[in-house]
Amino acid sequence: MSSKKIIVFEGLDGVGKTKFSTILQNLLLKSNINVSLWSIDSHFNITEKEKNSPHLSFNYYIESLEKRLLSDNNKYIIFDRYIPSALGYKLLRDGNQKNANDILEELNKLYERLIKPDITFLLTTPHKRRKKNIFLKETIDNYDRNSLDYENIIFWNEYYKLISDESFFNITTNLSEESITNTLLNYIYLIVNDTRNL
Repeated sequence: MSSKKIIVFEGLDGVGKTKFSTILQNLLLKSNINVSLWSIDSHFNITEKEKNSPHLSFNYYIESLEKRLLSDNNKYIIFDRYIPSALGYKLLRDGNQKNANDILEELNKLYERLIKPDITFLLTTPHKRRKKNIFLKETIDNYDRNSLDYENIIFWNEYYKLISDESFFNITTNLSEESITNTLLNYIYLIVNDTRNL
């Protein structure tokens, strides 16, 4: 799996992860770059028991990601949420009893088990716009609703700040679609060009 190039979109609900990951995939495909796009739960067979348990749902999402990585033969794979989301939701639902070092250690072990992303796009947008985007969805789940709670926002902001490294790029989606897309492509083509020059 190590030869694969992993591109990840992270961020709170309603910031545009699904929208821009889809736009990016379509643009890369038009450039004759074979790329897959998966959500964190691309199998859609999580049980109610798993949904209701922080640990069972965490294991389900990690195994779902692992299966996709093993079965997908494309060089480039985009994930709409990845390991950071799986771990973050587990911590949030568990009451986040771990300290910063323990969180980073667990995250790195998960990266070793699967693949550490080459690029993680951390999308942000103003709260009012994010709230509007959420309520424009066809279906709204508890994750969407809870993401609007102040305590949840604080948790995710602190969590992403903790785990961000040189592979993270912060992008605000409060700009024009063209501007955001061009920014994404500028970062992505660095990876594509590096790979093609090998």
